Amino acid sequence: MLGQLIMRGFLEIKVTKKSDETILSKIVRLVEEAQRMKSLTERFIDKFSKYYTPSVILLAMCVVVIPTFIFGLSFSEWFYKALVLLVVYRAHAH
Repeated sequence: MLGQLIMRGFLEIKVTKKSDETILSKIVRLVEEAQRMKSLTERFIDKFSKYYTPSVILLAMCVVVIPTFIFGLSFSEWFYKALVLLVVYRAHAH
């Protein structure tokens, strides 16, 4: 049984710490502090990746659509090339 619904009686809970003293609140504070202390390079990379990733995906879609539907070339060949582009992007990103 994963849980139980209490139909009668009551549940008594004893609180031992304030909400700002919990482990979770400390983790949230540390993450917020780390975000504020990012270097200029890290901020630039964050902004750059926001546009770069969608651009690569759009480019991969164009690699499939343009040769196939405009020039009448093989869909499977250009789909494969688009997948290669995404795999290379993924390998480069990590």
